[in-house]
Amino acid sequence: MRRRRLRNAAAALALLSAPALTACVTYLPAAPPTITIPVPAAPVAPAAPVVPAAPHQVPQPSPARTSGCVASYETAQSRVDICGSAGSLYYYGSSDSGSITLRAYPSGSWYVTETNDGHVYHVDDSALTIARYGTIISSQSVLSSS
Repeated sequence: MRRRRLRNAAAALALLSAPALTACVTYLPAAPPTITIPVPAAPVAPAAPVVPAAPHQVPQPSPARTSGCVASYETAQSRVDICGSAGSLYYYGSSDSGSITLRAYPSGSWYVTETNDGHVYHVDDSALTIARYGTIISSQSVLSSS
């Protein structure tokens, strides 16, 4: 028992005589290396600035329809003309619910419009298809084309 008291007393004396802690050092891990991953840019079709317009309404100002129409399509509900103006193609669509004029781009044997409020119009000799945010909302068979 006496030895235990001596050990405890020696430990207490060692603590009292230990130098005081005057600094604290914190080691932070090194910053992870920076890795650059090249991402190729997606091809973008040239397009004029788009003024958002509700579907079936003509955005203003509208390019004038010219005699330079390269294609015309008729369905039971709609008529579409693809015409040139100032070096660009335009989609002129009309139906009982209204009309719309948008930039058009050839894509193989069909034409596609710029996006208008999520709507994209595709037309060829067989069908006029209207999609909104990638979901087909209308598909009309073409009855005549020229």
